[in-house]
Amino acid sequence: MSSQLDAGALGRIEAVHRGFLYQHLFAVGCLLLARTAGFRTLDVERDEDVQLVFDRRIRYVQVKTRKRPLTVDDLDSTLHRFRDITAAHSAGQRTGVPEFWVVTNSAASAALREEVRRRNLDVRFVTPHSPPPTDSHSPPAWPDLGQAFGWCIDAAGQIQFSGLSPENLTWKLATEVAFACTGDRPRGHSFRTDQLTDLFEQLVTSLHRLPAAPVPYIRQSSEPDFFTDAHVQIIVGLSGAGKTAWVAQSALHSQDTVYFDAASSLPTALASAVAREVAAHFLRHGDDRARDAILPGASGLEALAALSAFVADSGRSVRLVCDNVHSIGSEALRRLIENAPAFNWALVARPSPDVASLETYFGVRAAHLGGFSLGAVADVFSGHGCPLDVPTAEAIREISAGLPLFVNDAARLTERAYRSDPQSFVAAVRAGTHTQSTGQEVILSEVIRALSPGAQIAAALLSLSEVQLRYEECLQFVADATGDESATVAACCRELVDWGVAQQYFDASIGLHDAFGLPAATFLRRLSATSSISASSGSEYGRKMRR
Repeated sequence: MSSQLDAGALGRIEAVHRGFLYQHLFAVGCLLLARTAGFRTLDVERDEDVQLVFDRRIRYVQVKTRKRPLTVDDLDSTLHRFRDITAAHSAGQRTGVPEFWVVTNSAASAALREEVRRRNLDVRFVTPHSPPPTDSHSPPAWPDLGQAFGWCIDAAGQIQFSGLSPENLTWKLATEVAFACTGDRPRGHSFRTDQLTDLFEQLVTSLHRLPAAPVPYIRQSSEPDFFTDAHVQIIVGLSGAGKTAWVAQSALHSQDTVYFDAASSLPTALASAVAREVAAHFLRHGDDRARDAILPGASGLEALAALSAFVADSGRSVRLVCDNVHSIGSEALRRLIENAPAFNWALVARPSPDVASLETYFGVRAAHLGGFSLGAVADVFSGHGCPLDVPTAEAIREISAGLPLFVNDAARLTERAYRSDPQSFVAAVRAGTHTQSTGQEVILSEVIRALSPGAQIAAALLSLSEVQLRYEECLQFVADATGDESATVAACCRELVDWGVAQQYFDASIGLHDAFGLPAATFLRRLSATSSISASSGSEYGRKMRR
């Protein structure tokens, strides 16, 4: 290919396109900051390159790119327009207070600034070297196109729920702005902030659907009231306790229950994820006003606060269920709830140290599901063709702690592996000779493995006890078996209580949670093979517990 015949012409053409692209990217930057900037409409190529219409003012922005400082000649016609626009506002031909900005990749020469003062105009120069405006939420002036694109891509990455990558969103907006400058765009030269959700292709869909309630649903003993008036409700139970099934069954009687599973959410992304679910709930029910909460520039907490205000204004009672909140941490949850006071919150969790922190902060006591009654245990086994007598039902309830998952699992195992003979299943489990692992063992063994080594040993030793121990007895028993100091043993016992492995009662006694009997006993047998600690450890205390 031959060289360019007129290099000067090429340079001028490139400069023109460079200037237009810089101007378009500035408009893109304004759109990306629309939420915090607060303008209602952005116009391109009207009286000025960019015009931002606020409630009580209009900002007129002239955008210039040069390889040298701006001179009077560069802005002479612009300053004349600024004067005419000022006169139109003063005469009442235009509403609002005018503001005049010049955004440039270069700088304003001293002669230009003096000319602005001579003409008695109030013009703000925004350059890469001037301090960024602190009251405008406006894009900065970039020194070149590379930095302009980088800034816009970073800002586009903050748009919630966009179906486009930040790069693609930036290119799309730049094209939309260029198209608007021609006047041929269906919406003309203007961009309204209430239309930005569609422009940004913000896809708000519910990602966390509430699981279906079991059919038939079998009630547990002492189920808490799902429709309490409490602002914050905490429901705590081990894996398999039927917490989510209880929520699903209760939510059948409510049209405004929003469900969110926090198990896979990072604390830093929690607010945005919850806001998505709430907005999707309202949009799914045909209320488009929820879109106002997810306009660009809003953080997750801001979006959630806007949705909370919308709920308060509408007078609706919305219950927001956050499942598996033990994986989040109390600080992130507190920020979430404080920013959305109009919701009633149901926090569903497994036992953990953070639960006590939430109880203290919100001044509530965690509720617990009571497990299946003897009649419910019998009904589950009958459904699998395994009828129970009362003693066997009591044994099944003791082995499973009445937790729905483990009762159902035991019934399936009895039908499949023990020829529908519940007594054989109970005998095998008690003897430790059962042929297949129960769900209870698999799930709760994971909890045992997560404990510190000292707490694991304490849990294994407490599995020997058939009765609750006074706290002093517990400390002495574990200390005798391990040789550890009382303070060390006390820390281990506190860890067991924090994680729900052990329960502390009102009379200050302590005992292993029924559901942990099997996995703790299994751990004790493995421990006995590799250490001096065994089922006979603890001397007199061990003999007491076996009587």
